[in-house]
Amino acid sequence: MSDSPYNKEFDFSEIKAALLNPETPFPASLLYFFSDICPEDLNKLSKVWPQVQTLRRRGLLEDMEVLAEGDTILYFDSFALHCLEDEDPVTRATAIRLLWQSEQESLVPRFIKLMEEDPESIVRAAAATALGVFAYMGELEEITESTYQLLLKHLIRTHLGGDDPLVRRRALESLGYSSHADVPRLIQEAYESDDEEWLQSALFAMGR
Repeated sequence: MSDSPYNKEFDFSEIKAALLNPETPFPASLLYFFSDICPEDLNKLSKVWPQVQTLRRRGLLEDMEVLAEGDTILYFDSFALHCLEDEDPVTRATAIRLLWQSEQESLVPRFIKLMEEDPESIVRAAAATALGVFAYMGELEEITESTYQLLLKHLIRTHLGGDDPLVRRRALESLGYSSHADVPRLIQEAYESDDEEWLQSALFAMGR
């Protein structure tokens, strides 16, 4: 159908005006502009995006996340990748969640870097969780063995390291997908701790 949101041609000036207008909600129909965005439009958007209010940037990514969960045709990966560089940590973390269904093996090094180097724990934790998708794929042999071993090494190192407990717990939860010989012991240690949050993560990892 000609009025289908998938086939609609958007006027970037309309997108820009809506993004920069804090007085009215961003029209839901315009969210389809961000799906499968072309390089030219992404370049235009990158120049406008820093001017968009932080709460609006967060809200847009959250809306895309909900929309993508219910519509597998939508493809927000290119835009989400751009937002991994956003100055706002909540926006970065939401962009990582938006990429959870991507399954692109090339994301693994990017997520490892975010898990280990991002200055905000909320982002590091989101990246540790995102690596769980690839741990599962590694068990199914849907990614290369070298990539799988790389992510396991970094997840184990993060879990055993001195990072924020939230990040370490998320790393353990992702390791729950793996048949690595060390994982049962790591889960057991968390299970036997006196900390309720660690117990929850251990049970979550066991379930996986």
